[in-house]
Amino acid sequence: MKLDQFVLKAHIRFQFDAQDKTDFFKKMVKDISVFHEDFEEERLLELFYLREETMSTGIGNGIAIPHVMYEKCESQEIFVYRLAKPIDFAALDKKPVELIFVMVGAPSPSNIINLQILAKLALMMKHPEFLDKLLSAESEDALFEVLIHYD
Repeated sequence: MKLDQFVLKAHIRFQFDAQDKTDFFKKMVKDISVFHEDFEEERLLELFYLREETMSTGIGNGIAIPHVMYEKCESQEIFVYRLAKPIDFAALDKKPVELIFVMVGAPSPSNIINLQILAKLALMMKHPEFLDKLLSAESEDALFEVLIHYD
């Protein structure tokens, strides 16, 4: 499975401005809705908040992977947000987050694809050289290139 099946260059945001976790989710949902006119922003926001209540999706090393299943989504999509400044995300290592991979997936009985994508992202984030390249990318294009070439 290759990530370029799920993340488009148009889905990458560089220097995304968010004051805190709540502000990030509100702005991110508006951003995603631009690609999907039928997405209900309030419902999508509610799903992300419910997911975060269960457990923070801040996995450590400055990375978060918020993910939800949304009934109006027809496929799996990844949106990538490189923040203008790190924010508290209640991450496992207590460090602020500066790179966020947002997954919105189509509900399915098995959720196999969603689990495979999550596992792949989590595994990729454990490689220091890859993480360094991601965090030092200086544009949306550079971030996209790092993602697809590492994959």
